[in-house]
Amino acid sequence: MVLNDSGYKEQVVPAPELQSPEADDFAFWDDYCRSYIDPLLDAAHYSDEDRESHRAFIRKYVIPAIGPRPRPSVAKPRMAIAPHGCPSDPSINFTANKALARFGFAVNGPQSFTAEDPLGVETSYAALAKFARDTDSCVDLRWLDCLMALYPSPDSIHVTADSSLYKNYSRRVAFAAAVDFDGSRRNVKAYVSPFIKHAMTGISENEIVFDAIKSLQPGGPALRPAIKILEDYLSTRTEKFYLGNQFIGIDCADPSKARVKLYMATNTARFDFIRAAMTLSGRLNDEFTTQGMNILRDIWHLLLDEPEGISDDFNKPRNKLANALPGVFVSYEIRAGVELPDVKVYVPMWLYHRSDEAVAGNLDEIFTRLRDRKVLGKWAWDRGIGEGYQDFFKKTL
Repeated sequence: MVLNDSGYKEQVVPAPELQSPEADDFAFWDDYCRSYIDPLLDAAHYSDEDRESHRAFIRKYVIPAIGPRPRPSVAKPRMAIAPHGCPSDPSINFTANKALARFGFAVNGPQSFTAEDPLGVETSYAALAKFARDTDSCVDLRWLDCLMALYPSPDSIHVTADSSLYKNYSRRVAFAAAVDFDGSRRNVKAYVSPFIKHAMTGISENEIVFDAIKSLQPGGPALRPAIKILEDYLSTRTEKFYLGNQFIGIDCADPSKARVKLYMATNTARFDFIRAAMTLSGRLNDEFTTQGMNILRDIWHLLLDEPEGISDDFNKPRNKLANALPGVFVSYEIRAGVELPDVKVYVPMWLYHRSDEAVAGNLDEIFTRLRDRKVLGKWAWDRGIGEGYQDFFKKTL
């Protein structure tokens, strides 16, 4: 069956037989996913019907896309997107009037890192493409097909286990995806990395990403004004910190309505540097941005586990962890017809906190401050992220 305009044809793969390695893989990841996603579905108060539908989707599409379970005897990399080395990132998002569970995961097709697919690109794409079968997701792969140009064909890759590219790439994620469970519907997002092309060509990751976004079809030209602002900022900024594209995130939806998110890593936790990145050195100076930065400054020390307060130029050292991120992430969301990007900051609290209990305690204080500033709605507060959040934290995760 042809799934998209790229001409990729998928073959229906029969369900694994009992006692087969594939069945063992499925059982392993089914138990793993259930332990993470079920508490989130409970916390977000989905109906029984929606909960069963989402669980069935995970079993049918997500688990096969995660790939084989880790085996000590198999010396090939596993793509980790969590600090403890796991391939998933479950989360819950509270909005003004509802909660959304999300399940993010690294995509590892069954033939990833084999002679047929040395860097795990083609089989990962094939696994993700199967999501288009789900009628409750309305998956559109046109933008993802365009972004496949970031990856070389397997025939052009000559990678051995001890090569520099393989070693550097082995802890990277070629493909990642996320599913937002919105009521009865599912919204699929895909994340692709510029790292392989950067490593093979020497072209900067920022240049690779900007060129790829401007070339998206359909709709690339409508995204260029926002890209131009980002390019101008990066070419003129004076702050001495790293800010580089790590991922392109796209909605796998109708391109006329879809968003593009550029996830840029920093190597700093200094608030003055983060403020410059989020305001594009003053290019974003509207009232909404100014208020948002004031709120962020009020809680920044808590995000870094510094309850006594810190100066704007304080740089909190990162915890020394094997799978540590470089630091705080900043995302720039762009969409057709909107000239200015929507900016968000992501603070990996585990990278700066001494314990999970400290994370829960600081989040409790953060949510209280947001409530007092009237930026946290009563619905979200009453549904679990207000007083008693530490108990909610322990119960959910």
